[in-house]
Amino acid sequence: MKLVEVEEELQHMCIASRVNKRDHTLIRFILSTFPSYEEIANVTKRDVRKKDSIFYVLLKKAQKIRKVPIDPRTYFLLSEISKNLTKNERIFSLSLKEIDDVIGKYSFPNKKYNLEKVVYAVKEIIKDCLFYSEEMIKSIKDDLQKTYEFLCDAHPLFSGMWDLEDEEVAKDYFEMLSRRLGSRDPEILSKISNVDVEIVKKILNDS
Repeated sequence: MKLVEVEEELQHMCIASRVNKRDHTLIRFILSTFPSYEEIANVTKRDVRKKDSIFYVLLKKAQKIRKVPIDPRTYFLLSEISKNLTKNERIFSLSLKEIDDVIGKYSFPNKKYNLEKVVYAVKEIIKDCLFYSEEMIKSIKDDLQKTYEFLCDAHPLFSGMWDLEDEEVAKDYFEMLSRRLGSRDPEILSKISNVDVEIVKKILNDS
C-alpha cells in the first residue's frame, strides 16, 4: 500500500461526495471516526455533541461506548441532516451493503473501497504520522482534549487537506487528479470530481 496514493484516494472520496449532502456526511463521519458498522448503525442525534471547543460523537458497540472527536464541518453536517429527527432516531439507517455502495460510488476510478478498506486506510495514515509513536497514541485515547489535538496534527480531514476551501489544496488536488487520470480536460476532471466544470477551469488556469 502506497500511503501517498491512499491519501489521494481518500481526499478524492471526500471531495467527490460533496455532490450529495447525506452521502458526504456519511463519508466524512467514517473518515473522521473510523467506526465499525455497528457504531455507524447505532449513532443517534443525541450522540453528536460539543464540549467547549471540541466536537465529538459517542460511538456505541455492544456494551462499550467511546468518545471520538470529529472535525467542525462534520459536526455541523451531522447536526444539519439530523435536525428533523428525534434524539433517539438513528442518523444513518443503512445496511452494510448500502454503506459500501455509497463508498464505492465515490471511490477513485479503478480503486474500489468499502467500509472495511476505508477504516483500515485511515488508520494506516494516522499511524504514519511522524509526530507520534503508536505507544503515545494508545496513551491518549481516553483523553478527549489530547486526542483532538493529535487528530488536528495527524489527520488530513481535521486540517482541511481533504476539502477544497484552501486555494493551494484545490490546485494540488486537481493537479493530482490530472496526473493520475492522464488528462487535463476540465470536462473529464469535473465528471470524476463532481466539481462544477467552470470551477475546475478556473483552478487549472490559475495553477
